[in-house]
Amino acid sequence: MSVDLLGPLYALTRKDVPWEWSSECEEAFNRAKSAICENCLLVLYDPEKPLVLTTDSSSYGVGATLSHVIDGVEQPIAFASTTLSPAEKNYSQTDREALSLVFGVKYFHTFLAGRRFTLVTDHQPLRSIFGERKGIPVVANARLQRWAIILSAYNYQIRYKKGSDISYADALSRLPVEGSTNVPECLVVAEDFESNFVTCREIARATSEDTVLSQVCQWVQNGWPPKVENEYSIFQKNKLVLSVQDGCLLFGSRVVVPKILQPAVLELLHKDHVGIVRTKLLARSYVWWTGMDRDIEKKVTTCVTCQCTQNDIIPKVYVPMSKAPGPWKRLHLDFLDTFRCKILLLVDEHSNWLEAWIMSQTTASMVCKKLEQCFACFGPPQSVVSDNGPPFNSKELELFFKSRNIVHTLSPPYHPASNGEVERGVQTVKKLLVRSVVSKGSSSNMQRKLLDCLTSYRFTPSVVTKKSPADLMLGFPVRNPLSMLSPADQIQSNRQSDCPSTIRQFHVNDNVLVKNPKK
Repeated sequence: MSVDLLGPLYALTRKDVPWEWSSECEEAFNRAKSAICENCLLVLYDPEKPLVLTTDSSSYGVGATLSHVIDGVEQPIAFASTTLSPAEKNYSQTDREALSLVFGVKYFHTFLAGRRFTLVTDHQPLRSIFGERKGIPVVANARLQRWAIILSAYNYQIRYKKGSDISYADALSRLPVEGSTNVPECLVVAEDFESNFVTCREIARATSEDTVLSQVCQWVQNGWPPKVENEYSIFQKNKLVLSVQDGCLLFGSRVVVPKILQPAVLELLHKDHVGIVRTKLLARSYVWWTGMDRDIEKKVTTCVTCQCTQNDIIPKVYVPMSKAPGPWKRLHLDFLDTFRCKILLLVDEHSNWLEAWIMSQTTASMVCKKLEQCFACFGPPQSVVSDNGPPFNSKELELFFKSRNIVHTLSPPYHPASNGEVERGVQTVKKLLVRSVVSKGSSSNMQRKLLDCLTSYRFTPSVVTKKSPADLMLGFPVRNPLSMLSPADQIQSNRQSDCPSTIRQFHVNDNVLVKNPKK
């Protein structure tokens, strides 16, 4: 700034001059602050002019100045400063100076990304640590190595200047704005700027250079010959819908794409990987060329992204289990969670006999206890099938089955259909319970409702076997409320038939032996 503007302030720095902050000093100070923000000091950013980023650090703040070099003189574009956190104040001097570099680069990222610029510091060791032609020093601490990786994303040349030559950055570090050095990351992947748009000018230029389309355009404008070669026949058949506009050949309202631009248009059509059908619908709204549908199908079917994310259309072949040889040979286990109840289900594969218990806990010990009670009635089966979830994959349950010579089979993960017998039982019990709760209007006394559901299920004939699970499991008709309707269900009493065939006869004065039960 000029001496005329800051004269009263410069006068205070002279030797043997007493310090006295006068009204002239106050006015000069306010004029200097205003001048910093005016266009007479700041210049507009120009991507064609050299960039210089100057940074400095104090014990409590960092400052940075972004400048253009105009006629050999640095003209500032913008300033930045911030205070250090309590942890950052404990950094060494080298770390604080390095932090000022990282802060300045991240703060002015939008100006520096993709540009060659000069990084200026007054700390000489940083030239060796962050030099553009030097690797990251092995002896550098982890913080400096991390910052070196951040700076490696930029194209810069680091230069050293004495502290007295970068007083503007030094002043910013000593009078910092309250804030944080943690500037949000704003790095952008280069591919985000890539554009695969095709303009009508490119279409017109490629059309004029294409031998087939340029000839078709001439015929559309000047008239068609009576006979054309095979490569022009498809255009002659559709000549009534062809037109030329601004050098582009139109098929109706659709643009005819020259062969050289067809790959780029295909990329544009398939940019969002919407599939064959939708890509065709999109293309038929805007563009046309011979064999377009075939090219779209080839593009989509050879797209790695589409092939990796499409649904599995290959039919899976699963080897089914052999049928259970008889009742209670193979059982299936699973849990049902409904109406705030955990229900353990057990289904016999042969007869579809169903057992269910409401569980207070779903631990392995509780499952073993219920299975032991069930096996006490029907005996242990040959094998048990369950899923991989807890507690069926526990060591305790495995030892329980092993001690009773039961083969425990786990169904494949994410494929519940392999344990479909009990999955079907889960659906049945859940449906019966829901209907019972809905019909009675209450979900209380679930134990009673579960027993009613089991009774109804066990005595109802199956659509497949035409017999009830009770008949197949027990081998005899079980008495139930419906069987009581038949007269044959009544107990027929016949005292004569119940009496023994020979009855002993006693006469008066016969000697008999009497047993006294009290002795």
